[in-house]
Amino acid sequence: MSQQKTSKQRRNPMLRLALILLAGVVLVVGGAWLAFSAFQSSRNMPLAVPIYPDSEQVGPEAILSQGHGRLRYVSNSSAEEVGGFYVREMGENCTVLTNSSSDPNEPAVSYRCIADGSSFFVTQYTIVVVQPGLGEYAGRTLIDIEQVWGQ
Repeated sequence: MSQQKTSKQRRNPMLRLALILLAGVVLVVGGAWLAFSAFQSSRNMPLAVPIYPDSEQVGPEAILSQGHGRLRYVSNSSAEEVGGFYVREMGENCTVLTNSSSDPNEPAVSYRCIADGSSFFVTQYTIVVVQPGLGEYAGRTLIDIEQVWGQ
């Protein structure tokens, strides 16, 4: 009878250890899943960028598809002033494009800035394009903001 008690006592500590390890694995996996879900939820909205102070929105926000929208603004400030604002605000992720052709239908200078919050298989970015307005916006600066999120 003493041999049976000894073998039961040996199994119980191993069983306890296995259950503790299993519970630990479940907690770690569950915590990681919750953290990833919270992170992914934070990318389910457009990435905010500053709006040039002296600008007015043109028309409503255009929803191009789920998680993809476009906003348009115009300003009476020059494209260089507005572009400079976005270069200061968005930093090194801005490109200045100059038009080398003499085509009057092409803007002389335009700016393209990208803010990217994409990570871990979730897309979230905003592209801001600043250029002199053409057509109905001639003499003004056009600010085109395209946003993609949660994809």
